[in-house]
Amino acid sequence: MSADSRQSPGHVNILVLSAIPSEAAPSLAMLKTWLRTPQLAAAELTLEYVQLGIGPLASLSAAGNLPDADLMIYLGSCGEFSHPLHSQKVLDVRLCTARTFYWSPTAARTPAGRLIASTPLRRQLTNLHPCMDNLECLPNFTSPTLTLDPTMIPPELGSPPQPGTENMELFTLVPHLATAAHVILILGITNLVGERGHEDWRQGRAKVAAMSAEFLHDHLTKWL
Repeated sequence: MSADSRQSPGHVNILVLSAIPSEAAPSLAMLKTWLRTPQLAAAELTLEYVQLGIGPLASLSAAGNLPDADLMIYLGSCGEFSHPLHSQKVLDVRLCTARTFYWSPTAARTPAGRLIASTPLRRQLTNLHPCMDNLECLPNFTSPTLTLDPTMIPPELGSPPQPGTENMELFTLVPHLATAAHVILILGITNLVGERGHEDWRQGRAKVAAMSAEFLHDHLTKWL
């Protein structure tokens, strides 16, 4: 982002992103109310929302037309790969963030597939907002398909595997998030990766969306 694209030194453009509107709705409502408070009413703050769509191709397409922003807020959900600290039947529904991202199609983790690429399949974010220090930070793996076999754990998580998450949008979005001065990236862990993942996501997505709004209320408002 060029310095000329910023409206003024005191102006802050806030851009909220999510794959589907319901992931961001509680946070947007909170932010709009917060921006109308007397202490911020005169501040130069603008708020925009962009729906990315589901999956890496939709995310990549939408990202090409994103407006400039000083602060980008990504609100999403993810599945967690099972690891020794968790039972297959018990999940701690919670929020996390990420700064390391991998392109990791499910098929590439099986004997039937092999990933061949000429570009790096690992990306980093170095501009996370300081309030992200309050969330657990886990490596994130983007696949164009949901992983239904819980044993298909990315080798990057080691042996025994450490915690990691799967999301369908983030890897293709990272270069665009990197253009902002700061990024708030909140992922709600709704399910364990596996056959029940989509069903559990449907049941847990409203809860983590509300948790994300509460986190922003408690932490972001102290920084701006």
